[in-house]
Amino acid sequence: MWQKFLNLLIILFFLAISWILNQNYPDIDLAKINSSLVALAILYFVFHLLLENLILHRVRIRKTQYLFIRLANAIYYLILSFWILTIWIENTETLLLSYGLVSAALAFALQDLFKNIVGGISLLFSGLYHVGDRIEIDNNLGDVIAIDLLNTTMFEIKNWVAGDQPTGRIISVPNQKVLFTNTVNYSKDHDFIWDEIMIPLTYKSNWQQASQIISEIINQETKTIVKEADKQLNKLAKKYFFEEAPAKSNIFITPTDNWIELRARFVTHVKNRRTTFNNISTKTLEALQKKRNIKIASQTIQVTK
Repeated sequence: MWQKFLNLLIILFFLAISWILNQNYPDIDLAKINSSLVALAILYFVFHLLLENLILHRVRIRKTQYLFIRLANAIYYLILSFWILTIWIENTETLLLSYGLVSAALAFALQDLFKNIVGGISLLFSGLYHVGDRIEIDNNLGDVIAIDLLNTTMFEIKNWVAGDQPTGRIISVPNQKVLFTNTVNYSKDHDFIWDEIMIPLTYKSNWQQASQIISEIINQETKTIVKEADKQLNKLAKKYFFEEAPAKSNIFITPTDNWIELRARFVTHVKNRRTTFNNISTKTLEALQKKRNIKIASQTIQVTK
């Protein structure tokens, strides 16, 4: 802060010298220099002393402070440029041309900054996602841990890690991505998704009994989840136009060339998908292995010499 006061004093010092020279030597026209220094002093005081001090006292998050100060600096240089041009260029056509050139240069230099700001404002009003949501944007999947004016910060999941598990990396995605790419929200308006598990059985297996066993295991594992999911789906059906469907599990049978495919569909909490999948898989394998008339199929290759 003291450095900024010192800079302002230096500007005022040169302004005073310029004013004294202009008074003592009237043949030298220093009016434009005086006006330029006045503009510089006023804008420096407003933006670097008053506004930055207000931001530092009102905004507590350091990263947000930095972003707002960057934005204030951009506006400072923009206004200062226009003001200086107005002082030094008297011809209206030349002034308009200069404004156009400066505006084009600033728009080109700061286009990403402005796009990110527009994206941040869009997120503020649209509620596309909030902190805590699990989203996928620009091929990045993760849980939102912070949203600021320019970027969205996510705790990454998947990537090289199997299943919906964290990698430990923090991803920062520019907010402009919401304007130009598809954004997938896994937990907007409801916290549940559907998942599937596939069990292949030999054709000699009692697939009817296997289907019943799998169905009982899934119903037991997802009993509490289904009740809560049904409540949220009922609320969702009132908000959006779609056919209301219960969250109960289903078993689908598909005969293939190699085996009978039992594909079980079930609902799970969006952030516990791998845990639910593991519990169902473990109990299903344990139950089926106890049955002599049920055999899990596997792909075999016969090599003929």
